[in-house]
Amino acid sequence: YVPDTNALLYNPKLENWKFSETPNFTLVLLPTVLSELDSLKINHRNEEVRKKAEKLIRMVKEYRRRGKLTAGVEVVKGKIKIQAMALEPRMESSLPWLDPENNDDRLLAGVIEVMRNRPRSLVMAVSRDINFQNKAEFASIPFVEPPEQ
Repeated sequence: YVPDTNALLYNPKLENWKFSETPNFTLVLLPTVLSELDSLKINHRNEEVRKKAEKLIRMVKEYRRRGKLTAGVEVVKGKIKIQAMALEPRMESSLPWLDPENNDDRLLAGVIEVMRNRPRSLVMAVSRDINFQNKAEFASIPFVEPPEQ
């Protein structure tokens, strides 16, 4: 599962995430999302959003203390792992209508890269953003909404 920033802010309690179709899963964090969180913690006009972004960044740091995020670390033993993948999308070899200046489009291209890197895995985007979901559907990328808190 590849969450967008919106999904993480909506439900930052990753240890409580559940998806009925997959009891064991990995949450994949891409550079676009980490960059957005970093920007939000400083620049967002809403203090609550800034605090949530800061808290998520601290959580990621805590997960890194458990092991290498790039190798994947357990959030909940035997159920949820989190893994950071340093995949910058190859926009020129992605869908021609994706705009490299648009973070949602960069994330969708990143999800496509995850699919290419894990051809035997079910890869799904996670977002509550309707426009992101529409674009994911256009791109034939499966998506789900993040679990409720």
